[in-house]
Amino acid sequence: MVHRSDGRDWRFELPLNPVKVSENSVGPVSTMSDYFYVESFVKTCPTRVNELTANAFTVLILESNDPCDCDVPSCEKSHKRIWRSNLRTIDLLRKRHLIKEFRVIAHGVSKKLLNINQELTKLADSLGGPLATVRKILFLGRGLIQAVAAKVYHRLFPNVSDLTFHRQRKWGVSAGYTKLPPDRCTLFEQTFTKYMYQLEALQLHLTTPLEFHKFCENLSSLSINIQHIRRHRDLPLIPALRLRWIEGQLVFQSLVKIDFTFVVNAENKTAFPGYQYPIDFPVLGSLRVTNAIGVYDNIYAYFTSNTLRRLVVKDDPDAFEHIDWRVLQTVQRFEIEHPTGEFYKREYSSDSIQKLFAQESAVREVVMLGPVYYTLPRTINWHNLVLLDIAVAIADKDMLGNMVAQLPHLESLHINCVSMLTKDACDT
Repeated sequence: MVHRSDGRDWRFELPLNPVKVSENSVGPVSTMSDYFYVESFVKTCPTRVNELTANAFTVLILESNDPCDCDVPSCEKSHKRIWRSNLRTIDLLRKRHLIKEFRVIAHGVSKKLLNINQELTKLADSLGGPLATVRKILFLGRGLIQAVAAKVYHRLFPNVSDLTFHRQRKWGVSAGYTKLPPDRCTLFEQTFTKYMYQLEALQLHLTTPLEFHKFCENLSSLSINIQHIRRHRDLPLIPALRLRWIEGQLVFQSLVKIDFTFVVNAENKTAFPGYQYPIDFPVLGSLRVTNAIGVYDNIYAYFTSNTLRRLVVKDDPDAFEHIDWRVLQTVQRFEIEHPTGEFYKREYSSDSIQKLFAQESAVREVVMLGPVYYTLPRTINWHNLVLLDIAVAIADKDMLGNMVAQLPHLESLHINCVSMLTKDACDT
């Protein structure tokens, strides 16, 4: 019979659906208490264990529990630190090849020594060698501050690319510390030092040592504590070619100019990171964006609250009409260019140009380095325009006259025209 610690019979509570058992047992912050579902299912339904999904065996857990940490001599509770692991269950079902994460857990803060080196030695003996399938190590809980066993971790799990420290029982934003801890987390520091040049998912939090000269070139996920990294002005450049995820409140107090260049299109476009996690540019005045349409759906909309004075857009003409042109509200100089830099690579459609010039804007200077496919804009709401430099496929006197008549402050007009009626050119 399977019982809980409170004496109640688990047979009447355990879900018999193996998919639900797998889901309930392994999550972002699951512990051995959660893994009890799998262990109980194996015991009560031995003929159905093959119905459990692979998710049930993806995390190897090593968890510390302290029944009692008091100093009362008369206390009858056990005061011995207890370590538990799910390796035996995983090996019993021959599922070791499915393990992707090693999770060390100690939620309770105890005065007792962790003796984690001893436990890892036992684990190493059970494993019999390195576990090459493990890609992530998660240190979970507030009781793991002074544990050190970095060399053992690296020997057992040589291919780790994600090292995470999370203090809370619930998963959420800003994992790890939000305030500088009273004690240094030697566990995370020393383990980070062993793995730092191979980490594709990285935390730059208050416990992360920042004395290193480069990031992993394949960095794809970055979690930042801005107060921490401000203390270190000599951080290496962050490789952004494969960066897909960023977490942490970022406020760039002095940044006045940004140049985004996206060289690889995304398979599935996502929202600009600032929509999930606050990224603020309070004094930003100049924004240059190249090929963002291939990566983000709404990067321009994110900057509509900024007082931009200069905007340079180098994007695919096919997607031009999907840009949120509210970003033009405060722009003084607006430049448009094809992302490849090739003048005649693609033409902007007449409809996209009509919609663009119909936007309300105080823009004063416009430079368009890309041919507009007939016709010139019929309605222009950029009444403060003093400079217009535009390339068109075809132009005639009537179109030009209509456009200029709507621009009372225009001082400079430059037209690069592919084809023009000879008569109009002579009359002009």
